[in-house]
Amino acid sequence: MPVKVDKELMNQLAAAHDGTVEAVVKLKPAGTQIVSPPERTEKLTKRVLDRTSKNSGHKPERYNVFRNLGSFVVAANPGFIRELISQPEVSAVIANQQPGSALITPVKKKAVSSSQPKRSGPSKSARKKSTKKPTKSRKRSG
Repeated sequence: MPVKVDKELMNQLAAAHDGTVEAVVKLKPAGTQIVSPPERTEKLTKRVLDRTSKNSGHKPERYNVFRNLGSFVVAANPGFIRELISQPEVSAVIANQQPGSALITPVKKKAVSSSQPKRSGPSKSARKKSTKKPTKSRKRSG
């Protein structure tokens, strides 16, 4: 099955020259599992990164393993990322930095005033304090 590669990642690889590219790599799980066990994910990541370093002649600047997700993120030279994509353990690679904003624009815009909203009912100073004295609890004799 071919590796799924994000179109944005391909654009970043083309534009990076010798800069750094960040990619999130999804590893193929073992057998019929959805995600590999955490220990396997760590070992497999290390093995893939070591092999990719040898083949590409570049080392990753940094990486972080997402043990429970069967994936990792890596920042490296574009040549390293291209070689990483060709590794047999890799199932998908996407750009870590995506274009656009994470800001969700409001549907209905309205101006917000800085004045306090008017309260209905009596103000704090107009409220009456209780004049009842607290009652003492009596012990029962039995």
